[in-house]
Amino acid sequence: LERKQVSSAKIAARARQALPAYESEADVSPLDHLVLGLIERELHGSSAKAVAHFRAADPSPRMAATNMSLAEVARIYQIEAMPAEEARQAASELAVLAQRRGQNGIAVAALAQSARAAAACGERGTARDAALQSRALLTRWYPDAIYRGDIWLWLSTAFRTLGDAQSAADTAREAVDWIESVAREHVPEAFRESFLERNVVNRRLREAMTRVNRG
Repeated sequence: LERKQVSSAKIAARARQALPAYESEADVSPLDHLVLGLIERELHGSSAKAVAHFRAADPSPRMAATNMSLAEVARIYQIEAMPAEEARQAASELAVLAQRRGQNGIAVAALAQSARAAAACGERGTARDAALQSRALLTRWYPDAIYRGDIWLWLSTAFRTLGDAQSAADTAREAVDWIESVAREHVPEAFRESFLERNVVNRRLREAMTRVNRG
């Protein structure tokens, strides 16, 4: 039998349908904003719409006290859209806070964001230290509600900005090997093409691998 390929857009539409129906935007919960932001980002990258959802996902201080992980996952993706200097400071502060609290998955992601932003600011030593620390921790800790491919992409960007072609190549290989393993072992065949080619992060990582090989 011929298997029908399912596009990311259809997957996203089904995910949206699974969320409750809201009478107004004010009724959307911070958690649902986070889910919608992740769906939008998968389809279109860090678009204005995705960023708006991530900002809305950041709960009030009172809610953050009881839903700390939600607040910090939203913060990780908010940082991606910040100007480099603001992102560097925010990511660095979040990494320190997460490590202090023992939130290792959040710390891995925050360090990767810190590396990416510091490299963009020309702070080579800070960027390299954060990137190497994040990459080492990524072998031991799985990020909380943060896609591992995102972290590899941030690290790859940091190394590329630093002009470290070897580390960029190694990071790309690790990412693509993991993506292909997940596709083989956990993604149904009908969804595999979407996972590999239409998911924005996966596609960019595969493109980065191609650039490394050609280089």
